[in-house]
Amino acid sequence: MKKQKPLVSLNTSLNYPTVGHTTENNHSKRKRDKQMPEIEKLYNTLEAAALLKCGSDTIRSKIRAGALSCRKIGGRYFFSVSNINAYLSGTPIKAKK
Repeated sequence: MKKQKPLVSLNTSLNYPTVGHTTENNHSKRKRDKQMPEIEKLYNTLEAAALLKCGSDTIRSKIRAGALSCRKIGGRYFFSVSNINAYLSGTPIKAKK
């Protein structure tokens, strides 16, 4: 049986790009060193109430009063660690919409 010649060159030492590969210059243009930002954990109303040692009704009243900042996702309130720490320290944080 006769050996067939491959359609795509697998030689990476060539000075021109082969099919399915990119040159080293294209790789250097990418910002590969950037890492994704760290995602902050979000707590729901019950978890925030447990952390603050109060009831979920108290949490909702603090939201309405503007004392506790939160995010509303899908009709539910979520609190980041920075929101809870800001409430405990008395530093207001603007709510993200």
